[in-house]
Amino acid sequence: METTRIWAKELGCYGNFMSELDISPCAALCELVSNRPHSERDGVVYYFDESSSDPVYLQYDIGVTLITSHTPDFILPSSLTAIEDEAFRGGAFSYVVLPDGAASIGRRAFADCPKLAYIYIPASVTSIDENAFDGVEDLTIFGAPDSDASEYASLHGFTFAAQQ
Repeated sequence: METTRIWAKELGCYGNFMSELDISPCAALCELVSNRPHSERDGVVYYFDESSSDPVYLQYDIGVTLITSHTPDFILPSSLTAIEDEAFRGGAFSYVVLPDGAASIGRRAFADCPKLAYIYIPASVTSIDENAFDGVEDLTIFGAPDSDASEYASLHGFTFAAQQ
């Protein structure tokens, strides 16, 4: 399957009542924000792409907090290869990182974790139980494009953010 990338030159989200803009799942946009010069005009921030003569615009109201990264509060050890049934059920963490080399996530492994908002699932995970995240809402799953994590997110209505 061939992957098609669409490159946008402008993202506008100004003139509203938001106080935060979370662009952390957008790696290229985060890179633009952290590594490029910018200017302010009319209450909007403009970022410029140094590799092109054209500006690339990220437009948002001045005073909005721009979130460009999340810090994991629970990183599982690299030796872990399987997340057993109900292993972390009811946990109070918000961002979990599974190690490369993990192969499976068991039944209700992360069920009833009300604060869980982000999880990184590596491409090595090829088995995710249907009920692994029961009771978790508004979850963003980070992982490889076309992976089991991507398919799981799609089937269960979670947000998926591709990581290269």
